[in-house]
Amino acid sequence: MSQSYWEVQSHPKVHEGDIELDANIIAQLPSGATIKSCRGHGGSNWNTTARIDFQVNGEQITYFLKLAEGPKAAAMFHGEYESMKLINEIVPAFSPKPLAWGKCKDSDRHFIPFSFHILHKGLPSIPRLTHAVAQLHTLSVDANPTGKFGFHTTTYNGTLPQDNTWTDTWEEFYIRGMRQIYAVFGIESLSSDSCSAAQEPVSSASRDMLNGQSLADRAAHALNQLIRMDIPRLRKLVQVWLDKKVNLPLAEPFVARCADATQAMTASLPSSTIGLPEPSAVVVQQAKLMLRNTRRRLVLRRESTVAEYFAQMFGDNLRWESLGIFFNAATRAALDVASFPSLYTDDQQRRDLIRALTYVGDCCLETCLALDSMNDLQLILQYENFIVHSQVDGDQSYHSWRRIGDVASSLFALGYHEKIDETTSNIPLFVAELRKATSARVYAADKSLAIFLGRPPRIVKAYCIFQLPANLPNIWDTGDATTAAGQDAERTVVGETSSNDLEVINYTADTRCSARFAWLKEDVLGLFRHRMSPDQVEKASAIRAAVEDQWRELPAHFKLTTSLRHCHSDPFTRDFLVGTRLDYLHTLFLLHLASLRQISEPDEALLTVAGEMLSHIVEVIILRDRLVNSWTSLIWKVAQYGLPAAGIISLALLHSTVNTGASPFSRSRLVQDLSVLVAEIRTGAMIQAGEPNFALFTRATSTIQSLLDSLMTWGQSRTDTLNSQVDTSTQYMDRWDPCINFDPWEFEIDFWANLAEHPTLHGTSHEN
Repeated sequence: MSQSYWEVQSHPKVHEGDIELDANIIAQLPSGATIKSCRGHGGSNWNTTARIDFQVNGEQITYFLKLAEGPKAAAMFHGEYESMKLINEIVPAFSPKPLAWGKCKDSDRHFIPFSFHILHKGLPSIPRLTHAVAQLHTLSVDANPTGKFGFHTTTYNGTLPQDNTWTDTWEEFYIRGMRQIYAVFGIESLSSDSCSAAQEPVSSASRDMLNGQSLADRAAHALNQLIRMDIPRLRKLVQVWLDKKVNLPLAEPFVARCADATQAMTASLPSSTIGLPEPSAVVVQQAKLMLRNTRRRLVLRRESTVAEYFAQMFGDNLRWESLGIFFNAATRAALDVASFPSLYTDDQQRRDLIRALTYVGDCCLETCLALDSMNDLQLILQYENFIVHSQVDGDQSYHSWRRIGDVASSLFALGYHEKIDETTSNIPLFVAELRKATSARVYAADKSLAIFLGRPPRIVKAYCIFQLPANLPNIWDTGDATTAAGQDAERTVVGETSSNDLEVINYTADTRCSARFAWLKEDVLGLFRHRMSPDQVEKASAIRAAVEDQWRELPAHFKLTTSLRHCHSDPFTRDFLVGTRLDYLHTLFLLHLASLRQISEPDEALLTVAGEMLSHIVEVIILRDRLVNSWTSLIWKVAQYGLPAAGIISLALLHSTVNTGASPFSRSRLVQDLSVLVAEIRTGAMIQAGEPNFALFTRATSTIQSLLDSLMTWGQSRTDTLNSQVDTSTQYMDRWDPCINFDPWEFEIDFWANLAEHPTLHGTSHEN
């Protein structure tokens, strides 16, 4: 590059004095314009800049004018006009509007007139600037239907042309630009080492690179893994699962369509591309197409229909979120369907398939996250992926804990913790209800996992607006969401459902119930954190009244009023009824725990609640073939409700001063339920080695079995021995506390290990 270039580039010229306007420039002014003046204005490195003042019908108007001459002037101004025009169209207040460009009539100069902006010295407002830049990047996606990187016209940096040739990834575009800069400095080519060095800053600053592999390569790898699986048989597995009236709780409207779209996409690929160790060119192209689709913003308007909404994510617009939802559904189906010979014939094959499906589902999600293009579909995929990992890795796994944190972060970033209103947000009713359901279900899941693990919740209601979705079963019909539906939504939310129009038992009903109890559980957690508060009793009483009101206000057909074995509803309804009852009991259970002086001495009220919880869990275990997992799995129910209840009952049975005779659940009934729980876990009928939460279940059943052995030992000698142990360890008993080093609502491994140290259980430990 010549020295003269840098001299011009480094020393902008200030233009002053009158400038004569060419006839072609005057022709670009509004009709009837009376020119007052044209004088040099501002400074520029490569152009002459001026200000044109004129009047039209008495109105004072000002234009900014740029003039340039030389062999590159036409191309420079053409590129500037096209790029500035697009910027102004996308974010009008961000830049001047170019009005025209062309060649002067009486000289070789070229010109561009702009709308005039008054510039101020100093830095701009940082929030306004960054907001405008964000708008430019976000909204420009819609102006680029190909999803590629580049520009249709050459633009210039001074007199230096920029290579804007279209590329599939921004990495390619960046490297091409770097090569051009190197060439300008006299470096004819880049070595592979130099190329890697040139990419390094981009790699460290962008999520689009992972371990030196571009996003496009990762997407192609994910798709190659996907098509190697037997998609038609997986589609049948999902259909068998759906036929049981079970589904993904949030992604329910999408699952069947995602399954069909995934099968159609893989069927469209040549058979020769399937099974290859590396992605073929066809697979790479398909992966890039879906990347472009996924980058594209979902367009929503108040009048958008369900069909229009779906059209943006299937067919030619197939997105990575759609594939991810299908694989989450396939994973859940494999978890729930014990036998499917065309895919697996034993438990090991089923576990291997579940791991493979989970991996592909993770790849789909990570591809979406890397694009940094958040939307409703991605948030739903994140939630369903969290549920999958809670069942595949276990609720104690860090994978599950991290993922619920990611879901909460996305919820906040999208603003769904605030008021969701289809009218003010200009979105259709079905999307507004979907967002409310997502917010409510994520909130409930956050509370459940936080309580189970004894950790702080991520989502605190003090910073949220609590909104429940309306239970409108037909809202996802592929037609317009009518005004009548909106009126029904309002009526359902405020609980005015008539006796002739009972609220349907479905996933929305489950979301509404679980979110309401989660809201109250957060209040109970507040009691645990401030147990020495002087108004603790009053607060507990108010919460208890709210819990009872919540249960009383539920529709009658939402309440389990008999034992589960005498309930003759369909499997989904049975699971919903017992789940809702357990959620209610669990809220009371936590409230009674918070009111205890010492957890090692459970009172009659807590024992009564624990007894009913354990009784329901035992029925759920025994009748598991007559239930479906409407939301929580069997293992989760046992871990969340059964083990805490068993822990309190064990403490009560160990504490000789507790009177269990007045409880609706006699001592023999409690012992019987504990025995069934231990037997079902130990025989491997419910959980096996290597499965999630197995370590927790093993520790708990070992301790409970020791307790049962102590209670069932016959003979006076054994009784005398036990009495002697209790008498000689009174001082130890006074100091013994099953919750010394953890929160009192935790019933994880530490609780059961500590309980095993109870003086009456020494020497009776059992291991599987």
